[in-house]
Amino acid sequence: MSQLNTFVQKYPPAPPRRPHANNDELRLLGTPDGVLYLDPAPATSQVTGRPDDLAGRHLWVIWPQGVPYLHEQAPYIQNPLASGVAKHSNLTGGAPASCGGELWIDPLDASKLYVNGASGRYGPRTPQQLTDAVTLIEALGFSVVSFGWDHDVNLPARMLR
Repeated sequence: MSQLNTFVQKYPPAPPRRPHANNDELRLLGTPDGVLYLDPAPATSQVTGRPDDLAGRHLWVIWPQGVPYLHEQAPYIQNPLASGVAKHSNLTGGAPASCGGELWIDPLDASKLYVNGASGRYGPRTPQQLTDAVTLIEALGFSVVSFGWDHDVNLPARMLR
């Protein structure tokens, strides 16, 4: 069984935890809109940046179809989104997913990613789920710097410490 299947079996896809603000947040975006997949390394997005660079932020989810990711500013979308930026639910069309967060691609090495579990809809529920998500991404050939878990608030850390 592949590591993706093992992850999805251990953490069955769940519906988004937050409601959508508009119908565009349920719009499934695809390859023509800039959606890429983490498989295998290196990442193929032309947008890179360090974790303190909001312009380099991508969204990712894990679901049975793989690990899609999308630059949050979504510059390739043909019909602009109502909110002006992509949401995690745009990677699934609002369908259930196992986990999600944000990532940055290192500007010097597209095989190095900075990853967190910051997703209000699909974020990891436990530190172990975040660790397992990072392990899955590493199994795809990436070197991953995880933001980790913020035990003070019992949520994925949003800042790299």
